[in-house]
Amino acid sequence: MATGIAGGPAAVVEDLLLVEYFHFALQCYPSGTVALDLGIPDGRVLGGPGGATLRSGTTDHYAPIRLELWPAEPAPDATRAWDEVESAAFSVDAVELRLTAVTAGIGDGALLLAATGGYRIRAHVAQTAPFPEVPQEEFGRDLERWVLQVWPDGPA
Repeated sequence: MATGIAGGPAAVVEDLLLVEYFHFALQCYPSGTVALDLGIPDGRVLGGPGGATLRSGTTDHYAPIRLELWPAEPAPDATRAWDEVESAAFSVDAVELRLTAVTAGIGDGALLLAATGGYRIRAHVAQTAPFPEVPQEEFGRDLERWVLQVWPDGPA
């Protein structure tokens, strides 16, 4: 985890996660509330108790994901071209956030929150390559890239 500079995110986690069955989750740990229980979003992100689930444009691939913690809502990212940007509210009962695959386990990095309670997530996704026909026994790489911004839901 890297600490951000003034005006930037307070903390950043970069990970490469296996996206399975078209989705993955941002999960609080340790918790008995499972973000994947929220189901697959109709859009790109669905928030609720325990975190958020995120829907990919394709299944079974490794995606680079940047997870950012902000002290308050960040300005929209106009520096890159994103295919979709979507936000949602979620709540946590533990202060550690991790990326979670459907069956392949959790990401390597942890984002530490200051407190439990309500948060917002803004998901940015860009398709970086055409979705190829990949043999079932193989996983694509770098077909999408994600930036997930998280901040407290309320005054900083």
